[in-house]
Amino acid sequence: MKSAPIAVLIAVLTCQAGLAANIRASHLAPRAPTVDVYLNGAKTFANLPFRTVTDYLSVPDGDYDIAVYAAGETSNPILEAKDVLLENGNFTITAAGFGPTKSVNPVVLRDDLEPISDRPKLRLVNAAPDYGALTLSTPAGTELLPGVAFKNASQYFGILPLLQDFDVRFGKSS
Repeated sequence: MKSAPIAVLIAVLTCQAGLAANIRASHLAPRAPTVDVYLNGAKTFANLPFRTVTDYLSVPDGDYDIAVYAAGETSNPILEAKDVLLENGNFTITAAGFGPTKSVNPVVLRDDLEPISDRPKLRLVNAAPDYGALTLSTPAGTELLPGVAFKNASQYFGILPLLQDFDVRFGKSS
């Protein structure tokens, strides 16, 4: 069975209004080391191992240079993104790919934390460069979130607040 860096993010918080961005980081590169995330040269999230999603942190609206380094390092970033606008919303900064010998890509997602009809919701984030588009479906094969390409996220999908099983299928290109 192959392992793939795939994120299914479930949002159940409400958006905070104001002149600030709420950011969190997710480490979805399985061969990359534990990392530190820097915004404009300041360490913002420290010691993130693979499969970690941090809590949100409020930062002033603005343009940010994002750099991700192996934990404790400050040279040779694993990834960089310049002039990323984070403004009045919620964002997830994702390290997507495999690393360390294959590239790791920055993906910045705008998060919508409002529930759909008072239900929690989820979206599929494709952080797996070698698997093609991904589709989230029920075990019976009903496609819920089809054809999510690498470095992209699906629309949100409202779910019932109970335990549910889902399948992620690789190579779907619809």
